[in-house]
Amino acid sequence: MKTLLRLLMNYIYTKKKLLKSLKENENYTPEEIAKINSMDIKSVMSAAGSLASKDIIEVEKSVTESIKLTNVGKKIR
Repeated sequence: MKTLLRLLMNYIYTKKKLLKSLKENENYTPEEIAKINSMDIKSVMSAAGSLASKDIIEVEKSVTESIKLTNVGKKIR
């Protein structure tokens, strides 16, 4: 029972730290929040998902694609 309570308290702590960080700078990435607060990125993402499902925060996802030559491609003339 103590382990479950400890996990729950840690989860609540993570949500509070996430919200506090976003109040300081709402443009922080999950990685930045994890680093600043010495937290695990998985914990931050879990807390963010929970808060987003309650419409407390918004999570924006973006994908960046890039194209570059491989070593084989560099040899083609």
